[in-house]
Amino acid sequence: MIKTAFFARLINEYDNLAPAYDLDNLGLFGQLQWDVTDKFLLSGGIRYDRFGFSVDDYVTFYDDDFNRFFDPGFDEAEATIEGGERTFDSTVFNVGTVYQMTPELSAFANFSQGFSVPRFLSFLGFPPTPSTFTIDGSIDDLQPQKVNQYELGFRGRWDTVQFSLAGFYNTSDLGARLVENDRGILTLQRAPERIYGVEASVDWQPSDRWQLGAVVGWNEGESDPNDDGDFQALNSFSIQPLKLTAYVQHETLPGWNNRLQLLYVGDRDRASETLDDRGRPVDPKAIEGYVVVDYISSVSLGGGTLQIGVQNLFDHQYSSVYSQALRASNLAESGRTLTASYRLSW
Repeated sequence: MIKTAFFARLINEYDNLAPAYDLDNLGLFGQLQWDVTDKFLLSGGIRYDRFGFSVDDYVTFYDDDFNRFFDPGFDEAEATIEGGERTFDSTVFNVGTVYQMTPELSAFANFSQGFSVPRFLSFLGFPPTPSTFTIDGSIDDLQPQKVNQYELGFRGRWDTVQFSLAGFYNTSDLGARLVENDRGILTLQRAPERIYGVEASVDWQPSDRWQLGAVVGWNEGESDPNDDGDFQALNSFSIQPLKLTAYVQHETLPGWNNRLQLLYVGDRDRASETLDDRGRPVDPKAIEGYVVVDYISSVSLGGGTLQIGVQNLFDHQYSSVYSQALRASNLAESGRTLTASYRLSW
């Protein structure tokens, strides 16, 4: 509580954490689809994006020594950033194919590119070294992120069962990830990165009144912060542990549905066992998994829907992945919580 109050006081005293800025975007795209045969479909497209960015002169939240945050020796001249304008543009492509193996089962493969701006709000307010950061000169810092995305998988749809299975691999020459510096401040890191994983889902309707389903996903990733070919594990802000969601739902009476849903988050210790270029673990500690169960009941009432729920039904004490990954915090999530809502549509 003391740290929170101190941080809030600093925000009030020094106004905003980051300056206001203008961002304009122009996008032009075209997409084609070709039914090669009755079982084979091919699609592709092209997109042009142009971003215009501008910001006025401003003062960052701290100087190179983080004095504004930790002691009164703040040097405003060192933390003053001269405003400027930048323009970025790129052309990206996508191509995909679907093959219908049977009337119920199909295979697909896709390649696509993404082009997006980094988190200007985070980077402008918390640049790595305010005294050397410039709008016009820090090209790599402000450059949009271009991502190559590869995906391969299967989909199935039967009368009472639906499923999907897919694997993906993404690469970027200039990733954009939040990392903690020596003072525990989150700053934006630009570095080559690769992320890969698999995801599977299944839904089953054994009868008109019962529905069951689950989704499981696993992913991993590495970055090369020194751009020397030595990749290290990404932190858990960027890479979530194994995650499983499952549900069972029953229509107890016409218009009255009851649902139990489960969230399982696994352990992750790869980043905590990997040292960054400062000799510190990428994650402050191993991520501990947890299980949370929710109950939701909804009933049609008076032309609308009344919903009553109990979040964290078994009152399990746990900390989210984000909270565990932050060195300065390990706050527990809410315990058992009762919710009620009424929704009316017309």
